[in-house]
Amino acid sequence: MKTLRNRLLTLSLLAGSLFLVACQPPQVQYYPLNNPVGSGSSATAAAPRAPIDPADVVIYVAKEPAQPYHELGILAFTSASSMPNEADIYQKFREKAAEIGADAVIILPSREQNESFWQTTGYPYDWYYGYGYGGAVGYSSGYSTDYTTFRGLAIQYTHNK
Repeated sequence: MKTLRNRLLTLSLLAGSLFLVACQPPQVQYYPLNNPVGSGSSATAAAPRAPIDPADVVIYVAKEPAQPYHELGILAFTSASSMPNEADIYQKFREKAAEIGADAVIILPSREQNESFWQTTGYPYDWYYGYGYGGAVGYSSGYSTDYTTFRGLAIQYTHNK
């Protein structure tokens, strides 16, 4: 009896934790580029750094920084909202960039995509006679969802030594 209760408790805790993981809000994804930190000459290489304060991360929207920099990786955030709050997304970029030790984020063009799904019943349906009559191929229904993926380039300034 006691082992059955322990198993049920374990299963319910596992199911609850899976539910919580599945319901987390979207996160900023980080994709490192194929130029590892420390590569290049000492004048141009980015140095490995600990996380920094997000308030110290600069966001470049319409221009690039004047000083030379090392590209660390791409940041991406996908929003299913038709009116995403860009200020919140830029703040999420700042936090993720600070976590990896980046000095700044250059905002890249966003990508918009549409997901459409159509389903046909497969039963010929004629609106006058009903199922099985007429030349109709079936009843169709569907939905369409728009997504916007915001992207940024995490960079670290090169420091001349």
